[in-house]
Formats: sequence, structure tokens, C-alpha cells
Amino acid sequence: MYVIGDAHGQLAKVRRLLSSSGLIDSDGNWSAGSATLLFTGDFCDRGPHGIEVVELVMRLQEQAEDVGGSVAALLGNHEVMLLGARKFPEFEASFGSSFYELWEFNGGHDSDLRQLSDGQAEWLAGLRALVVAEEILFMHCDATFYMDFGKTADDVNEAIRAMLHSEDPHAWEEVMSPYFDRGAFIQGHGGVAAAKKVLQTLGGSRIVHGHTPIPYLTSQNPGEVTGPLLYAEGLCLDVDGGMYMGGPGFVVDTTEIPLLESVGIVGRESA
Repeated sequence: MYVIGDAHGQLAKVRRLLSSSGLIDSDGNWSAGSATLLFTGDFCDRGPHGIEVVELVMRLQEQAEDVGGSVAALLGNHEVMLLGARKFPEFEASFGSSFYELWEFNGGHDSDLRQLSDGQAEWLAGLRALVVAEEILFMHCDATFYMDFGKTADDVNEAIRAMLHSEDPHAWEEVMSPYFDRGAFIQGHGGVAAAKKVLQTLGGSRIVHGHTPIPYLTSQNPGEVTGPLLYAEGLCLDVDGGMYMGGPGFVVDTTEIPLLESVGIVGRESA
């Protein structure tokens, strides 16, 4: 199984990474047969080609399914913001701004909003918040709020999907607000215990997430981040290489995770 972190409109980098990993051909079509690929979400915002990334993922999903493969995608906070800005742009949320203003402040591009089709919006709203596969719990955010929506991954996915199909903007806000949480699994803040609780509740033996760029946790130059970060005593793997920050990005082969060395991250960085 292969995993790629937050794309944030970096279409060229995503295509290069998938091609070099043998997952797509030179024309951008699926070439990995029965393999499984998972995107951690945050396809849009901060970068120039968010909708093109969505189009690529949707196409690869169809092509992979036709040959016995699988392409999965997680719901990121930027998908929630984009959809909220589209459906309820003027709704004044309790955090002091409209959905549109919040999305724009967090790197939203009007070109993405203009190009987003009804079909693409429906696809995004139907994405899963959590995926459990190969004893791994895949989630976008390094956060514990998922447990507030259910006690199993399926329950969480069903609850969030229902709220994103609601005509009540307050229901959307209930999803949008906690999706900004991050850093829950950092050791110095009780992170190991938090990770264990999430895994015991929602399933899996290790968490793989995006959302928090690795440079925020390690203080590295983004260009130096060429692989994932294993931390929290080996319970968590961050795969957000900060592509929009200048990082080259990477694709993770989950069979190689046991070969990684866990790093002690004890301080919470702002992001």
C-alpha cells in the first residue's frame, strides 16, 4: 500500500512522485495494477492547481478500480472549508468570520471555487474521514476529535458525511472547527497516551496522518524533508512533507514503515 501526503495544489509534484513510484505512466494514467494508493486529503488551497489534483485523483480512482487496484482519499480540513465556502459563503461562524473568509484566509484560491463542479463537490463531500487498512488507522488530522463523532471508523465516517450533506450551516461548523486541531500525539503533551486511546477506540496499531507539515515539527528546511516522520514511540507517522512550502514530497510504501526509526518530538510547534 502506498501513501502520499497533502498535495495543496502541487499537481506537478504529485504527478512526478506518482510516476517515479511506478503508480502512473507518463500520461498520468494508473499503471500500478492491483496496488492500493491513499491520499491524505488537502488537495486544494495554498497551491495553484487544486481542482486539477482533484480531477487526477478521481480519474485514478476509476482507472485503478477497473484493473483491480484501489485509490482511496481522505477528507481534509481544506476540503471542508472549500465546500463550506461554496455552499454557505456568507454564514457567520462562531469563530468570527464567514465560511468564505475563513477559506480565503487559509489559502483558498477563487479559481478553485470557480472550477469546482457539482460532481467534484459531491465526491469531496463523500470522502471518508478515516480508513483502517493493514492494521493502520489513516486520518488527515493528527487529532483526537474523530472520537467525538463515533466509536468506530465507520460510525465516524457516516456521521461526518451526513453533516456535510446537511442544509444547516451550524452542522458544517461542527465539522469544520475541530478539523483545525493538530499536534495531539506529540510526546511532551501526553501524545503517546492520546495515540493509544485513539487506536484502541477506532482500530489499528499505528496512525498515519497528514495535516501538520513535518517542518513544523522538526524545524527542518522544507526542501530537506524527503521522507515521513515516525514519532510517538513509533505509534504515529506524519506523511505531510510540506509540498506547498517547497518540500519535494514523497510516497510512502507502508511495508517499509517498520524499518523507520522513531524520533522523539516533545515540543508543540504552531502551524
